[in-house]
Amino acid sequence: YAWFNIYSNWDPYANTSSIKIAVYSEDEGFTPEGKEKQNMGESIIENLRENDKLGWTFTKDKESTIDGVKSGKYYAAIIIGNNFSRSMINFLNDNMETPSVTYYENAKKNAIASKITQSGKSTLQETINETFIETVVVTILNSTDADSLTKNNVLSDISDKLKNISENISEYDSAIKQFNESNIGLSDTLKKTDSLVHDIQGDMSEERLNASKASADNVIDQYISNINVSLNRLIDINSSLEQGISDLRAKIEIFKNNGSAVNKDDIVKALNDLINQMNNASNASKQLAATLKPVLEHFKEEDLNNGGYNQALYDSLISSLNLMPELIKGATQTLETFTNWYMQSDTKPQDLLIYLDNVLAQCQTSISSLNNILKTSVSGSVNQAGNLFKTSISSIYNSLISASDNLTSVSTIINGADSTLTNVNITLDTMSNLINNIKNTLDKADKELDELKADGKYEIMQKLLDKDSSEYGEFFSSPVKVTTQNVYEAVNYGTAVAPFYTTLALWVGGLLLTALIKTSPDELDEFKNATLTQKYFGRYLIFWLMGQIQAIITVLGDLYLLKIYCVHPGIFMLTASIVSFAFTLLIYTLTLSFGDVGKALAVVLVVIQIAGSSGTYPIELLPSFFRNVYIYFPFPYAINAIRECISGFYRYDYFILMGQLMIFVIGTLFLGLLIRKPFMKLNHYMHHRMHDTKMM
Repeated sequence: YAWFNIYSNWDPYANTSSIKIAVYSEDEGFTPEGKEKQNMGESIIENLRENDKLGWTFTKDKESTIDGVKSGKYYAAIIIGNNFSRSMINFLNDNMETPSVTYYENAKKNAIASKITQSGKSTLQETINETFIETVVVTILNSTDADSLTKNNVLSDISDKLKNISENISEYDSAIKQFNESNIGLSDTLKKTDSLVHDIQGDMSEERLNASKASADNVIDQYISNINVSLNRLIDINSSLEQGISDLRAKIEIFKNNGSAVNKDDIVKALNDLINQMNNASNASKQLAATLKPVLEHFKEEDLNNGGYNQALYDSLISSLNLMPELIKGATQTLETFTNWYMQSDTKPQDLLIYLDNVLAQCQTSISSLNNILKTSVSGSVNQAGNLFKTSISSIYNSLISASDNLTSVSTIINGADSTLTNVNITLDTMSNLINNIKNTLDKADKELDELKADGKYEIMQKLLDKDSSEYGEFFSSPVKVTTQNVYEAVNYGTAVAPFYTTLALWVGGLLLTALIKTSPDELDEFKNATLTQKYFGRYLIFWLMGQIQAIITVLGDLYLLKIYCVHPGIFMLTASIVSFAFTLLIYTLTLSFGDVGKALAVVLVVIQIAGSSGTYPIELLPSFFRNVYIYFPFPYAINAIRECISGFYRYDYFILMGQLMIFVIGTLFLGLLIRKPFMKLNHYMHHRMHDTKMM
């Protein structure tokens, strides 16, 4: 039993190449920019052709591949997706799309085979992952300008650029702060302007403007009235003067016709009166000229603006105003000179009168011309100027009324501008804080770059980039090389399972002995004086002897027929002998104590121990029931003791295990020698009753 099981498990994974796994590639390939077309799916298939660990079968289409798995023709199938190459090569531009491979498995065909095919799937996945990582590393390193990183002082350039950016940001921050301060000043100015606008609005109320207009109209009317009074007074004086000259000339005419009647004193008196009148006329003309000149200048300016300017008219008026005092003054001086001369002269009266009459005629002509100018041009111009002033005031009044209405809009605009400036200042403050944060980040980055240059990591990176990218791709695809060190040698799987199947064989051998040999002797006269203990050990010697023969044959077959690997073959033989002793004693005692029930109990124990003794699977993988009860069975200690013999000892584990196995021997003796006695009559009765049934 042990030999067949060990041999069947000798090296089951040596024939995994017979397990068929179908492989089909739908990959369409991919052509990178500037390179030849690549088909990674075909590359995977070519690699699998060289792999003989599993029976890779390469199919022609997807449908037959899947159908082959369903029918059991293949244990599993692997189908490579149509976008496999693109995802492998162009993953950076395809949103990191994962290369897809679909795995189909027929778990119905065989439980262990599915595990083997999954190992094939894992192998394929590892191969793909290695290829993918190698492609990624090579792509990234090839896209990196290694020459520029190694030949140029890149970190220094970056550091300098960071410093320049930081300085520019500082200047920008200063400009923002200066602009912010200007905005604050402008905001204050707008507030003052708004206050001034409100004050002006108060001063330019319609009531005040109406009052001001009425006052201005009154002033102009008064001013024009005063000018007209002065003008009329001058006209009256000139008229009186002209009349006086006419009267004097009439007297002179009389004197010329009657020279004897000429009274020199009368003539002198008339001349002095005339001189006084002319002085009054001169003063009045000066006063009128002083009053009219500003009016005429303003009238001239307004007339120019209105396009109705008459240069000759204004020149004539100004000339007349300037000439009036001069004419009167000249005439007055002439009369004064003539009067003085006349009073002292001895010239004939007739000649003097003729000369005087000529002088007076000239004065009369000038005064007459002056009066005509005053009555026509000057008087009309003064009235026209007054009307023009009133028109200008009305225009100004209307403009101010319109301006007052616009001031409200101006105030609204100013308030809006002030609010905008406030928001702008808030934004500028936020920008300033953001700029400071950016500057701090740049300064920190620059500091870290300096630290990077100082600690030598950059030099290491430069050295790394100097090497071939394909070498790095190969390294990163499989960075860890695993070296296996066998602590306890087990050259094949048959050797590994030999402890379990040898232990199981010794237990099964004990069961067969109880089925072939009676556990209690016949009640013969020669044994009637033997004690129960003598009978117990005496009958067991047969089971012990047969068990030892079984152990010897089993171990010799393991060592020399199957040729399992064993470090301590002699101790292996001794251990098998002790295990056989413990097992045969336990099975013999159970059968002796409980009869057929004991046999059944021994069968139940072996069934439980086959499943839960950690003989094939680690106890940690088994359900909790087996993990909780396995320590109460002898199998684990027997199996582990034989493992110590086959693979090598560790300290005192072998002796501990054998001591634990002896605990079961002690328990068995306690059962067979003490506990069994109260149940003997019951067992005897049950045995006879079962015998009476003719079935057992």
